[in-house]
Amino acid sequence: MKKNIKYILIALIFITITSKLSPIYPINDWCDKNSFFTMGKAIFNGKIIYKDLFEQKGPILYLIYGIGYLISNKTFIGVYILEIISFGFFLKIIDRVLQTLDIKNTIHYLFTISFVITTSIAFYGGGSAEEFCLPYISWNIYILIKNIKKQKISTQDQLI
Repeated sequence: MKKNIKYILIALIFITITSKLSPIYPINDWCDKNSFFTMGKAIFNGKIIYKDLFEQKGPILYLIYGIGYLISNKTFIGVYILEIISFGFFLKIIDRVLQTLDIKNTIHYLFTISFVITTSIAFYGGGSAEEFCLPYISWNIYILIKNIKKQKISTQDQLI
């Protein structure tokens, strides 16, 4: 647990500064996040998504926002907490990727990667579906790199 604190602290710093779900922002003006929150809230209030109300994203994202609603039903604080946890997992996995590549002093890379990702246009304002997908994408990258290093994948597969 103690060695995982660095990932949560880095996530806390960058998410707090860059995500409009953070309590330092007085308002979240992105309509998508408000729609996701409404859908998540509806799930936990007995509504049937895609029947009683509709939004174009998928049910997993609504479930994440719904869990955020259960933590804090009037603000985005719950989703903000989930965002920090998700980004912390992402950083932990990226640290494993860097270590698998025999890179030392990974903390500098984690700060750089955090800065690049949280300030990119794709993550403007935080709370996007792509942001919550980062741990899953990075885990697949880790597995791929680990298997390539062990040479469990054929040379032909490595090139494709």
